[in-house]
Amino acid sequence: MKIKISYLVIKIDKFLFPTDDNYIKTLLTNEGFLPSAYMGTGDESSTLRSIHDKYLNVDYEWATKMLCGFRKLNQSEAEVVYIATLSLAGGIEKKGDFYTFSKMEKSKLPELDPYYVELISKFGSSTFRR
Repeated sequence: MKIKISYLVIKIDKFLFPTDDNYIKTLLTNEGFLPSAYMGTGDESSTLRSIHDKYLNVDYEWATKMLCGFRKLNQSEAEVVYIATLSLAGGIEKKGDFYTFSKMEKSKLPELDPYYVELISKFGSSTFRR
């Protein structure tokens, strides 16, 4: 079975109210998807680190990461989703861009999978209330 590792990177602006559209932003690739990769010969941790290093200008150890989802995509593929929470900072992305929900809707990017929207709602806001 192939294992897909998806990385849900969320940036928060703690100076805004949680109801503000700019409060939470999600990193998407230039194609409009979550950064992800399939596990190859390495383990889960090295695959996640590889995704992180490809998309972010932030030290891997500095980012708070947490397992937030697992699902079977089809008969031969499963997906593990990690969430990383980052404080508001400019220029932390190497590739892709951070999107608010309204920016996603206005863009020509594909619609974000409802599964990811649920994970953002469930884990994103609660993770930031430390």
